[in-house]
Amino acid sequence: MDIRADYPANKGFSVRNLKYMAKFAATYSEQEFVQQAVAQIPWGHNIVLLDKITDSEQRRWYAETCQKNGWSRNVLIHQIESGLYERQVLNSKVSNFKQRLPSPQSELATQTMKDMLSSVCSAYQLSARAFSILHGKNNQKLTNLGQVVSCRVGEKTVYWNIWQSSTAHSTMGVKGMYKLIIVDDEEKIAGGMAQLFPWQNIGFEVAAVFTSAREALEYIAHDPVDVVLTDIEMPDMNGLELSRRLMDCPQIEKVFFSSYSNYEYFRTALQNGVADYLMKPVAYSALLECFEKVRARLDARSHHSEEKPKAYYDQIVYDVQQYLKENYRTATLEEAAAKVSLSPAYLSRVFKDKSGEGFSELLLRTRMEKACELLADIQYKSYDIAYYVGYDNPKNFSRAFKSYYGVSPSEYRKSSMGGAAQ
Repeated sequence: MDIRADYPANKGFSVRNLKYMAKFAATYSEQEFVQQAVAQIPWGHNIVLLDKITDSEQRRWYAETCQKNGWSRNVLIHQIESGLYERQVLNSKVSNFKQRLPSPQSELATQTMKDMLSSVCSAYQLSARAFSILHGKNNQKLTNLGQVVSCRVGEKTVYWNIWQSSTAHSTMGVKGMYKLIIVDDEEKIAGGMAQLFPWQNIGFEVAAVFTSAREALEYIAHDPVDVVLTDIEMPDMNGLELSRRLMDCPQIEKVFFSSYSNYEYFRTALQNGVADYLMKPVAYSALLECFEKVRARLDARSHHSEEKPKAYYDQIVYDVQQYLKENYRTATLEEAAAKVSLSPAYLSRVFKDKSGEGFSELLLRTRMEKACELLADIQYKSYDIAYYVGYDNPKNFSRAFKSYYGVSPSEYRKSSMGGAAQ
């Protein structure tokens, strides 16, 4: 049968297209999916999916997302090449933290991982040692390395060895950080608290970890610290007695974390000047909120903020502004915070206070100003501009633009070009 001879009025039957048609039929055997997704996007989009993606699940996701958001062919190519699937789908896959770690550490590990995915391990400089990044299924057998945890990052699996803490594990001092020690007779919990929370990002270094309150007191006698985070129920000396003895050191902030909700414990904690009482398993958000308040008190007491030169805050503001200028399409507060070694919440407050403009406000302004630049160039379509300034859905971009400027992108283009149509 000669298709061109039998159907001379029909186009698109080149050898190349016929090969793609055969590949399309072999690739999509599910009739219902074909009708719902790939049949709803242009043929050129399907060719891009067949050429650039080999994984069937990933191809299905791009087809459905493309159809839902109305991407142009160029936007689809950009989304594939920039790894949108990896960022939005693979990075949200579940880790093995809950299976391999007890509940206090597993929640901390999960929340910390959410913050640090963009830079894998370096952003928060965790004490947990990142010792191997293994590709695909070629995973080595890991033995005699303590507690191993893992998490998917894109197409890779990142493994950590959570080394067992000694009775008193000291770390190197970090300039400009407040010194913290952790006390709990359960070694795994104490070590997990030290290793799985991004202490340095909120201005603390874990100077030592103890399973004995007496040993903690001996340490404090010759190595001054700023904060003591301690359990209450311990065999040799409990946390209540430890906090009472620390009343002789009023400059030390004291925080309890315990499994016991006991009125007498609360009462004694207040009498002994304990700053906060956290319940086990300690929630990541509660720990973060507690220690940001502790840091604020320490700053006020030591005039730490005044000691920092104005240039310190100016540099933070400048670095964040440059980050947004260069990364406005994919920028996040979490990634910006990692770049300047602060927690997202603390950076948000500092940036707003020192620059007079919130992070989200500046990100939106940067995107809108860039959109105006692109709208002045007739070669860019509105849906392409939406992608270039960080919006996967053109409708969301149009709504944001109109909310910001009071006119739609097309209306802005017409007025900026003297009434010329888009």
